[in-house]
Amino acid sequence: MHRPAVGAEATPERLERVREVFARMGETTRANGVAAAFHPHIGTWAETEEETRFILDGVDADVLSFGPDIGHLGWAGADVIGLIADYADRVAALHIKDFHADIAERGRTEGWAYQQTVLAGLWAEPGHASVDIPATLATR
Repeated sequence: MHRPAVGAEATPERLERVREVFARMGETTRANGVAAAFHPHIGTWAETEEETRFILDGVDADVLSFGPDIGHLGWAGADVIGLIADYADRVAALHIKDFHADIAERGRTEGWAYQQTVLAGLWAEPGHASVDIPATLATR
């Protein structure tokens, strides 16, 4: 939360532990008739495109679906449309958000905390800021 949208303190060992947790969770939920969808989010151990790809590439598609949050992934500088296109067969849900990319970039560059970035006016009504929502939806 102090260094959001940059994969703070990311290490290969930590990412492997996170991947293992998602794999076990997905296996457990599937065994009980529930499909799990990975939802990367700022302030968690999987914020960035690289972390997202690591987890999705390391867990079988029949174990873990993908539920991208286009606002949080965009805040982290991810190629959201590229991610959705690359994992389209796994997308189970899509969290639609819009944000001001200039504020997100400034927050990452200047090291703003989560709350400071949000209070600077990060979020916007869908369709009124930086996300090309029609293009994003057309990806699937």
